[in-house]
Amino acid sequence: MPRAGDIRWNALHEKTKLPWPGLKFNVFTMTPDGGDILNAVPAPYWVHGGHHINWYPDGRALSMNLGYFTGGKGLEFVRASLDGKVIEAITRAVPGSGHPTIHPDGRHILTDCYQHEKWCRADGSTPLRWIDLETGTEEEIVRMITKTKPAESWLRCDAHPAWTRDWQWVSFNAVPDGTRHVFLADMRDKLVENR
Repeated sequence: MPRAGDIRWNALHEKTKLPWPGLKFNVFTMTPDGGDILNAVPAPYWVHGGHHINWYPDGRALSMNLGYFTGGKGLEFVRASLDGKVIEAITRAVPGSGHPTIHPDGRHILTDCYQHEKWCRADGSTPLRWIDLETGTEEEIVRMITKTKPAESWLRCDAHPAWTRDWQWVSFNAVPDGTRHVFLADMRDKLVENR
């Protein structure tokens, strides 16, 4: 069975998504009683890598990073229908990275990046990337130290941004002094700017 940390419910609490041990490249959705099992991202789409599947705010689709459409030459932000019949790039204007979340305004993606991705600097700092899907642009909201020692371990620190329930604030991790901290950023001004 999947670990509890791998299971995420959609906003309507009617579906869950989970990876299944032993099936390397598959993500399934199902109802709370274990019915209506669907393979949202079938194995052939994973051949060039992918990670960090999350629910769209309305719970009707999944978002993630996939290298399928680039032939492994980078990641793209992708939308997947719950049944896996529609898998498409959300934007080709900016590359995918980190732990993407789609804002309910439908216009923005907020994500971070890993230490090995191009947005990371030599000092171990990584940004929160605010992506505007209408203009095809991105802005660095904040830059923070996320590099740990050893850098690649189970104790590494990913910023991993997560929205509050009102979609106005975002929490994220960083290690500014070598110790993990959780920060909270007020995003209300960014959301008002784009109305």
